[in-house]
Amino acid sequence: FLLPAAACADIELVAPKKGETVPVVTEAQRAFLNLSPAEKRAKFADKDYRRKEMGLPAEVVDGVTRKTWWPKTTRLEWKAKDGVSVYDVKVVGRNGDLAFDQCVTGTTVVIDNLMVATDYDWTVSAKGEKGMSNFRTEDVPLRLCRFPSVGNARDIGGAKGLEGRRVKQGMIYRSQRFNEKTHMEGKKPVAVGEPLGTPEDRAYIVRRFGLKTDLDIRAGDELYGLVESPLGNGVNLVKLNFGAYKGAVGDYGKIYFKKIFKFLQDESAYPVVFHCSAGQDRTGSLAYVLEALLGVDDEHLADEWAYTGFYNRSHGFCHAKFYDALPRELKKRYPAPTTRESAEAFARAAGITDEEISKFRKLMLEG
Repeated sequence: FLLPAAACADIELVAPKKGETVPVVTEAQRAFLNLSPAEKRAKFADKDYRRKEMGLPAEVVDGVTRKTWWPKTTRLEWKAKDGVSVYDVKVVGRNGDLAFDQCVTGTTVVIDNLMVATDYDWTVSAKGEKGMSNFRTEDVPLRLCRFPSVGNARDIGGAKGLEGRRVKQGMIYRSQRFNEKTHMEGKKPVAVGEPLGTPEDRAYIVRRFGLKTDLDIRAGDELYGLVESPLGNGVNLVKLNFGAYKGAVGDYGKIYFKKIFKFLQDESAYPVVFHCSAGQDRTGSLAYVLEALLGVDDEHLADEWAYTGFYNRSHGFCHAKFYDALPRELKKRYPAPTTRESAEAFARAAGITDEEISKFRKLMLEG
């Protein structure tokens, strides 16, 4: 049901302008994106760049400095109506992403966690009057996410994969762990770690991203006593260990990956968030193999790993000491013309069928 044009203009929407493309990465994040692959590697290993420049300056919103790994915000503005102080604001992607739906005091609101390359419609209404407009988010190859109190979060979707088809957003996320590390007495675990953040933080993460599954790829003492997801009873906890870098695609890696990939065949499990402890090594390795199977190119595979540099700014966390071992070992064990084909050979060696690979691509690729 469409309102008459006059009714839709009762509240005047100021910004973003109708049809405007809005940024979803900060200028500092964009500066890193715009470097050549060789420059990214060199900068990543540079102590001063990592500690003093990467991600800085962070975005400041209404006097508050945001985390360097969070996405850029979008400010919505409209003109006040006489006698109105509270407005109902709703932002919905044309792909169904409900980005914001709240009552707001005043005539501005700042939103984030938008999908990339996505059209959004937004409305402001109050006392029977309404304004409607739309905007589009920029086409960058990665959707960064703000998980309150949880670091290093992002969507593995957004990049172009096989046959130029974009990896779907809102399906698989990656992040830091959701609870503190296990309490230890010497080498003995004694208690499960407390959940990170507040109940409100965790409720927002689940609600905003629609999470159904917490795929915890930690192992051993890290999971001591953990029987349900720290995100709450509505999120299913699945514990499936995974390795990192060279070990991710080694002999044990095949065993671990088979279990995870078989699990990811279950459409009812999505949206899924997976994580290790910091969300960088094991998590980064799993993201690499999954995205390689989806046909994402080598430059983006490296970039997706390197975005952790906005979270972990130690220059010792660099390509040569960590990342390079993964593509090198994959191609050594499973030589093929492309990384995608090497990843396919690894998956087959792990006991995964071509039909299962095809099903995963159908789940995860647009078009």
